[in-house]
Amino acid sequence: MPHKDLTDQSPAEDSTTIRQRVNQARKIQHDRLTPFGLHANSQMQARHIRRFCKLDEKGDQLLEQVTDKLGLSAHSFTRILKLARTITVLAGVEQIGTLHLAEAIQYRGIVTNRDVGGNELVRWYRERCGKSEEMRAVMKDDLAGRTLPSGDLGENAA
Repeated sequence: MPHKDLTDQSPAEDSTTIRQRVNQARKIQHDRLTPFGLHANSQMQARHIRRFCKLDEKGDQLLEQVTDKLGLSAHSFTRILKLARTITVLAGVEQIGTLHLAEAIQYRGIVTNRDVGGNELVRWYRERCGKSEEMRAVMKDDLAGRTLPSGDLGENAA
């Protein structure tokens, strides 16, 4: 973790707030999935994923590029969607956005053509941006401009 993250004086989200967000996310998952005999996004099967993990056009394009360039297995593909669904719920929104999907992809360590894992990519953004709030904004801008540490997403993601 960069030194400036450790010494940053801006208020961070406290554990009570985080706990409330997590509990709310669990309740949303429970309410959504209980009719299907499930209790968590990780348990979703293909039919549930088709119903609850719909992507907008940009998200669809991003996942298609990543899938085509990397030859993702069906298992990796569905895990990314399930994780994006969880990230979306934690963010307090219903629709999976491109940023949520990109975050799920980067946690899976497959965003760039560099041989890096998700932790290294997050570290790269933190070093570039400073605080995590700024990191999210820069990642969002990078994705909107179709650029990542590897360059142009359409050409270099592999």
